[in-house]
Amino acid sequence: MPKPERKEDELIQHYLGEDFDPVLPSNVGFRHFRFRIKGGGWRRVQHKITSKDDLVKWIAKLGGVDIYYSTSTWLNPGRISSKGGSGTYHVADNCLLGNDLVFDIDAEEPITQESLNEARKSANNIYEAMKQFEDEYKLEYVSFTGLKGFRLSYTDTHLELPEDPRKRFDYVEKKRKIFIGELLRIIEESKSKGLPGFYKNAKTIFDEKVTTNIMCVVRVLGTGHSRTGFISSKILPSSLKKPISKILNEIPFIGKKRPGIPVKREMTRDNPERVPRPRPVPQETDVTGLASTPPFKYFVSNRVLGVRRAYIPVFIYQDHQKYLEDVKDLQVKHKLGDLYIFREQDTHNVVVISLKSMQRKQLQKVLNASKSRSKYDFLKYKKIWIPLFMDFQEKIKGKVTGHLSRSHFHYVNPNKEIKSKGLYCGWAKAEIIKADKKKGIGEAQRGG
Repeated sequence: MPKPERKEDELIQHYLGEDFDPVLPSNVGFRHFRFRIKGGGWRRVQHKITSKDDLVKWIAKLGGVDIYYSTSTWLNPGRISSKGGSGTYHVADNCLLGNDLVFDIDAEEPITQESLNEARKSANNIYEAMKQFEDEYKLEYVSFTGLKGFRLSYTDTHLELPEDPRKRFDYVEKKRKIFIGELLRIIEESKSKGLPGFYKNAKTIFDEKVTTNIMCVVRVLGTGHSRTGFISSKILPSSLKKPISKILNEIPFIGKKRPGIPVKREMTRDNPERVPRPRPVPQETDVTGLASTPPFKYFVSNRVLGVRRAYIPVFIYQDHQKYLEDVKDLQVKHKLGDLYIFREQDTHNVVVISLKSMQRKQLQKVLNASKSRSKYDFLKYKKIWIPLFMDFQEKIKGKVTGHLSRSHFHYVNPNKEIKSKGLYCGWAKAEIIKADKKKGIGEAQRGG
């Protein structure tokens, strides 16, 4: 295998040359692009890419070697990130517009022609089974990814997203999981019946995180793989019936010598032949899984960005608790203003939100006077995590003193504009957290 520095230089030279011919995805102007850059690390493109010239320009600026695009389309693709961001209303910078149905079929490691053949058979069976859904899913391409295996990408022609952008993440993830279950059932039935076109003894393997993860990114067709030099290339579906050796011989590559992939794993005491794993990157060890699957979820922080140490009161009650009397007393005593009551979709817990901006110590006193469990969350984490997916129940009007949070107004009132602008403080951007709430592990980013 060539030295990484040399291979990276060869890739960049290729991208800047006349022979570079990337296949940009559909609706490219609404796709997020992310690069692994020369020397390691990741950079996201914070601008829209609409053409090959745009792509080349940003590759040159950032030093991109492995080039990825998002399987989802976004209202503001340059602002999207794994940690989330919001704009002038609740999730404007993370507003999902669409999502491709993508299957990433990776061979088991160490990567050999033998394991790639198994991945090829799995990809073929998925392709055959997907023929039953041609009215709903249109095949965009089948490809060899450059090292680990194959990808099948489909356009979901019947994806009807909820009107409320906050509910779109959860809706798509649930739809994909249900569909995966049905597809696996069809594949197993087809194999057991010995239907033509299916490999009977092939194990169905694909990365479910890629298929269900709306914030996933995958390699751009026509770009190189920095470990092998193979170009991620579109292939005919019929090629999935060919032996892997023939497929590899037809894949273009960057460099003077065709990359070699071992025929099979050879284990000896002195020289076990293995393909080394890539160096892990903190928080982004799997670039195709930038947003995690459960138990990771998305939350909105109660922090008021733009105002030092400012937060809003959020009271979280278990489903069986009598909360109305508690929050109404607090509303009057502390002049919390209007209270917005939501019910969490998964747990049915009640979440009560006030928009009043408070300093940390003041808020802790208010929370301590409540029967809400969020007083413990705020004491432990210095912030409260508001579930992103909730159903609105009612609003209780009340008097307020002080200022209200601008960003949280947009969160609880997604279709309204602020009239009394002098009453509001902070940025028009909320803090969205991707976290494992059970373990207290999370990462946050200021919107935009």
